[in-house]
Amino acid sequence: MLRSKLTCLAILVCALGGSGCGAATIVTPSRQGDVPVVLGEGRDRTGSRSASDWVSNAEFVIALTVVGEVRGKVAQEDMDRQEGMISREVVLRVDRNIWSAPDVKVVAPQEVSQQAVGWVFNTNNGSGERRLAIAHASRLEVGHSYVMAIDWVDDPCSNDPLKGQWSGLGAFGTIPFDNGILGYGEIEGQVQDLRNNREEMPTLRSEIAGRSVDELVAILGGAERKNIAPHEVACEPED
Repeated sequence: MLRSKLTCLAILVCALGGSGCGAATIVTPSRQGDVPVVLGEGRDRTGSRSASDWVSNAEFVIALTVVGEVRGKVAQEDMDRQEGMISREVVLRVDRNIWSAPDVKVVAPQEVSQQAVGWVFNTNNGSGERRLAIAHASRLEVGHSYVMAIDWVDDPCSNDPLKGQWSGLGAFGTIPFDNGILGYGEIEGQVQDLRNNREEMPTLRSEIAGRSVDELVAILGGAERKNIAPHEVACEPED
């Protein structure tokens, strides 16, 4: 879940899609046209840079399109302070199942709903409301398509194996996929083309940019699967 705790320029971010909980610092806003995007730094929930990270942490790799979003409620303390965060839940339509883990015991989803970063606002200094994105990660904008590595996260407050949610990996576990082109589409709230803009530190996302989905499947099929301990999530009923 996302907590609405904004003090000066420090944000506590917990986005189950691209990044996990961690202290985030607002940096200089980037812009798409005249719409500002505030960037924050988050801590990845799992590794996501390499093909090995993907096949070790994910149960499926799916192609999907964001078809809707639901705006969260503003915490009363943030309303009183007139600054804070607004969470967001996004609805993702699964267009295609690209890869499945060989030992997967669950069925691939047809639709995924997950928490995502939303907006920051400040009516004290006149900056108003701005979109919030995590550095290096896709914000998951309505109308855009992606290829995403996902795994099932059990509800830490329940012993029912059917209770939980699908979650992405770290910031590099989602590849923009607009117009069916790997590496083209939304990152950090802006349309980018990784085919012409290689990342300083190579990742699977940059390596596969401009190549075919079949090539991605082949890379995943040849990647080393590592034994990774389950990511522990504490039960927080108030969330």
